Amino acid sequence: MWKRLTGIINRKVFTRMSHTERCNYDIFIDQLIQQSITSIQQHCSTSSTSTPDISSTASDPGSISCAPSHLAAIAYSMAVLGVSSVELTTAILRAAADSLQQAAAEVQAAVAGDAATTSDAVQQAGAPSSPPAGVKQQAPTAAGVGVCGWGPSELASMMWGLGTIQSCRPDHQWLEDMATVSGYLLSRCQSSQLWGVIWGFSRLGHSPPEPWLASWTAAAQQQLDAFNADALSHSIWALADLQYTPDRLWLRAFCGMLAHRIRSLMAGHLAMVLPALSSLGYKPRAELCRTIIAQARRNIHTFKPSQLCSVLLALASYPPDVGAPASTSGWHPGRLFLFDFISHSSPAPVMKAWSGDQASQVLWAFSRFRYVPDKSYLRALTAHIQAQLPACSPDGLAMSLWGLAALKQPLPSRAWGDAWCAAAEAVADQFGPQSLAHGLSAMAALNIRPTQSLMEALTRTASGCLTGCSCMELGLLIAALSDQHWRPSDAWMQAFVSQVSQQLPAFENEDWGLLLYGLASLAQPLSPTLLGRLCSEVKSKLWGLSGEGLGLLVWGIAQYDYDMRKSDEWYVYEV
Repeated sequence: MWKRLTGIINRKVFTRMSHTERCNYDIFIDQLIQQSITSIQQHCSTSSTSTPDISSTASDPGSISCAPSHLAAIAYSMAVLGVSSVELTTAILRAAADSLQQAAAEVQAAVAGDAATTSDAVQQAGAPSSPPAGVKQQAPTAAGVGVCGWGPSELASMMWGLGTIQSCRPDHQWLEDMATVSGYLLSRCQSSQLWGVIWGFSRLGHSPPEPWLASWTAAAQQQLDAFNADALSHSIWALADLQYTPDRLWLRAFCGMLAHRIRSLMAGHLAMVLPALSSLGYKPRAELCRTIIAQARRNIHTFKPSQLCSVLLALASYPPDVGAPASTSGWHPGRLFLFDFISHSSPAPVMKAWSGDQASQVLWAFSRFRYVPDKSYLRALTAHIQAQLPACSPDGLAMSLWGLAALKQPLPSRAWGDAWCAAAEAVADQFGPQSLAHGLSAMAALNIRPTQSLMEALTRTASGCLTGCSCMELGLLIAALSDQHWRPSDAWMQAFVSQVSQQLPAFENEDWGLLLYGLASLAQPLSPTLLGRLCSEVKSKLWGLSGEGLGLLVWGIAQYDYDMRKSDEWYVYEV
C-alpha cells in the first residue's frame, strides 16, 4: 500500500485536492499509519517468541510479513509522501534492529574467516600476510539478495527515508550495525543507492568510521559518470557534513563530472554544492568557477532567500589567494553576479525572510569581496539587521560589525550601536575566540563606546578562551582593548602574555605589529628575555609586514626602551 501511494500521490495531486479530499486523505494516512504500527508490532511479538530462520529469510525476503524490504519501503514512502510519525518510525527501527544485528554479526564472522583463510594461504606461499593492493573483500551474500535480507536497495531506501523524515533518530548501536552491513555492500551499490546511504548517515548525525568513508569514495569514483545532479549535490554535501575530505584527485574527478552536468544543476543543487566545496576547502579551476557562477546567475531568480545567503556565504568563505590580504575571499564571483544578487534580494519579502545571522553573513560576504552595495540596499540591510540584533548569535553579531568596518562604512546610527551592545551583553558568555576578537576589533574601528558592564563581560569570557585563540586573534584582541582604552586586570594580562609566549614562533605578518602596539599601549611590562625572543623571531619575518604594521612594531618595541642592536640589528634587513 505504501509503495503504491508514492506512484499515485505527487505534488500536482496535492495542489488539485479540494479541502474535503485533503481531509479524507489525512484520515486515510492516519489509519494506514496505525495499521502499519499494529502489523509491525505483531510481527515483533511473534519473532520474540519464536526464532525465525534467517537463512530462509535471506533467500526469500517476502517469506515473512515484515522483511527488511518491507520496512525499507515504508520508510522510503513516508519520506516521499512527507509523512512524519514518531510511533511508526520507532516501530520500524525496533523491527529492523534484530535483523541488522544478525546481519552485522554474519558479516564480521565471514570477514574474520576470510582473513584467517587468506593469512594461512599466504603464509604457506611465503608471501606477506596483508592482502594485495586493490583487492577488496566482498560481503557474504545469499542468493544475490544481500545479508539477511539487507541488500543495496533496502539499505539505501531505509537510510534515505530515515534521513529525510528525521522524526526519530536511531540509537548508536543501530547505526553502527547499519554501517557494518552497508560497508561491505558498497561495491554493489548503484549511484542512486550510494548517495542515499551516505545522505542518510549525514542527516542522522552519525559519522561512519574512516575506512567506511574511504570505501564509499572508492565505490563512488568508479560510478561518477553515472551520477546525476541529485547524486552529485547530495553526495558532496554529505561528505562535507560528515567532515570527511577526500583526496584532491577524487575532488578533481568530482568537479569534472560537475562541469559535465552543469546545465542540470538547479538552485537547490547549487545551494548544496557551493557550501560543501567551501567547507572542504577545495576551489575548482578558474574555468569551472566561472561556469558555476554563470549557472548560478541563470537560476538566481529561483533561489530561496536562505539559499541566496548560503551561496554568497560559501563563496566568501574561501581562503584568500597566495599574497592576497587575509580579509578577502579566494573566489570572487564578479560584479555582475553581485549586482544580480542585490537585485533579487532587494525586495522586502526576500530580505525580511533572512534571520539576523543570515543578513549579517550577507554583509560580511560583501566585505570579503570588497564590494560596497548601493546606499539604498545597504541602508535596508543594516536596518533589517538592527531589528534582528536581539536574536543574533555571537558569530552573527561579530559578522555584522566586521562587515561594516571592512567596507569602511560608518555606523548607521548611535541607536544601532547601542542595540548591538545590548545584544552582545546578553550573549557575552557565548562568544568564541574568533567572534570575540573580530567583534572587539570592529567596535574599535567603528568608534563604538561600549558600557563598562559589556567590557567586563567580554574580558571575562576572553579569559576562559585565551588558550583557544590563534595568533591573529590574540593580536586583534589586545589591539582592540588598547583602542578601547580598556585594561583588564594584572592577572588577565599575565595570562595573555603567557599564552603569547607559548605561541610566539607562530606569529606572522601584521600579528607582530598589533601585538606590540597593544601590549605597549596598555603598559604591560615584558621581561628582557621575552623581548629578546620576540625580536629574534620577528627578524626573519619582516617581509610580511606592511608599512603600518612595521611602524606599530617599531613603536611598540621603542616603548620598552629595548636596545635592538642586541638582536644583530634586525631592523637593517627591512630598511
